[in-house]
Amino acid sequence: MALILLLGKAKETLKKYEGQRKGFCFPVVSNQKMNAYLKEIADLSGISQNLTFHMARHTFATTVMLMQGVSLEVTQKALGHSDIKTTQIYAKMVDTRVAEEMGEAGKENCQSPHHFPEARRGAFNPAYQRQMS
Repeated sequence: MALILLLGKAKETLKKYEGQRKGFCFPVVSNQKMNAYLKEIADLSGISQNLTFHMARHTFATTVMLMQGVSLEVTQKALGHSDIKTTQIYAKMVDTRVAEEMGEAGKENCQSPHHFPEARRGAFNPAYQRQMS
């Protein structure tokens, strides 16, 4: 069993379907039907990319959970993964994205070693630190 915190709108939606189907919070929709709904939403929103339920889960895991600092274990529970290795695939993608963005930020904000004189002197080098002691 998972504990899921809900905001107001989600609580309202949950109440709307309360008691309609034993054992389920919402009507069960097939993957095919869900993808058709997502296509309709994309069309109405002017999104040309083909949206799928798999893409929505992936976006939730990476953007909403992991990139906002939610732990891997909590993300695992929220996605219903029985094996954390499955969830770690998402974390690896997030780590790759962070590395890419940090690289871009480094290029923009630190164009020469003059921004960090300590780096020129070797202040982060253990031999330099011993020499300065």
